[in-house]
Amino acid sequence: MRSRQVKKVNSFIYVIIIMGMLVIIFVSATIEKNKRATSDSYPDIASSILTSISPNQVHIVELQEIRSQYLDKKDNKIVYGNSSFRIYYGEYGNKLEEYLDYHMFQLATVANFEVNWKDDHVALIAVYRKSKDGKAIYKDETIRLDTQQE
Repeated sequence: MRSRQVKKVNSFIYVIIIMGMLVIIFVSATIEKNKRATSDSYPDIASSILTSISPNQVHIVELQEIRSQYLDKKDNKIVYGNSSFRIYYGEYGNKLEEYLDYHMFQLATVANFEVNWKDDHVALIAVYRKSKDGKAIYKDETIRLDTQQE
């Protein structure tokens, strides 16, 4: 009698394990299919917003919008993802490799930027935004950039 109960329990456990494995395989296949549908990533697009050179042409800053993009294979079109804001800086005449990254920066409400140099090393970047109704423009913040920072 006891042997029969053990066999039933073992059979039940075996069925549960098989069903669990089937669920895992199904979910994995679905996730992989969705990944393949949008996995072809393209390089990020950088759009220059503003470039400013220090008074004695020692340093330069460039404000850029960075947008991610990927190919949606299902619809066969490029889809644009989030955009971020970067301030590249460096010595004038050299390739700009150093930057500050602003991921949660709301570019949609920006009216314009203004760069004022305190000297050849420190730039003050004023951010002007549009009001919610779009009728007024106001100075929202000033970003202080020291081009000599490490």
